[in-house]
Amino acid sequence: RRPGFDITLPEPPASLEGLRVATWFDDDFCRVEKEVVALLERAGAELSAKGLDVSAAQPEVGLDEASECGRMLCRLALQPLAPTSAYTHKEWLELDRRRHKIRARWALFFERYDVLLMPVTCTPAHAHDQDGTMLDRSLTIDGESRPLFDVVRWNLLASMAYLPSTAAPIGFTK
Repeated sequence: RRPGFDITLPEPPASLEGLRVATWFDDDFCRVEKEVVALLERAGAELSAKGLDVSAAQPEVGLDEASECGRMLCRLALQPLAPTSAYTHKEWLELDRRRHKIRARWALFFERYDVLLMPVTCTPAHAHDQDGTMLDRSLTIDGESRPLFDVVRWNLLASMAYLPSTAAPIGFTK
């Protein structure tokens, strides 16, 4: 055994058949581009056809709530780079308390499901805009102008709660 952090994981299953897969492909708070939703739906159908137990479900965690808490935590982490945005340690403790409540709801969700299939972001790859600041920039999704920050809302859902995640290619958009 090596010194330091060590974790022992269970052996992987011999078959993925019966794996409980929840799907969450879109949300009114941060709409996902229709082409991306279609690719995710196809991926869910293919998993179901291979014997996985696939159903639409989402945790008792709102994308808006997790996104806002994650955004504030990121802003706090970057505070030394932007000293004009001064937060107190008390404010950080409150955000961290909110994060842990969200993590508890995720834990309950993963008692019922083994994995959640969801978008990494609300849009496929897009042109990199260097004009202005991140707060000034926008992008167009399904004909609607949206703040550039929307591209990180979906991945904040998992990352702000310290959840493991991965991204895999599932197809191409136009």
